[in-house]
Amino acid sequence: MAADNPYRLIAHTDKKTSVHSRIIWACSWSHDSQFFATSSRDKKVIVWGKKKSVDEDQGDAGPLGQYGAMSKPLDVGDSATAIDFARQLTTNGR
Repeated sequence: MAADNPYRLIAHTDKKTSVHSRIIWACSWSHDSQFFATSSRDKKVIVWGKKKSVDEDQGDAGPLGQYGAMSKPLDVGDSATAIDFARQLTTNGR
């Protein structure tokens, strides 16, 4: 890693492994940086995170490594142009 670049690639997808089928228009990190959400022109919202167990068939070598969708994509019925997480958990921990 270059001294002037504090970022590193931890996961990637391509047309064969992609969950979204159209352009991603928005993304957001959760307040605790544990989850990442994407919204797209394909009408899907997806929450990503670190998997508790790695798929046996892919190990850490898969395109998303230890990361993946936390649930099935949510179909919001129209192009999803914005997304955001709440700034903190609610009083009941949700």
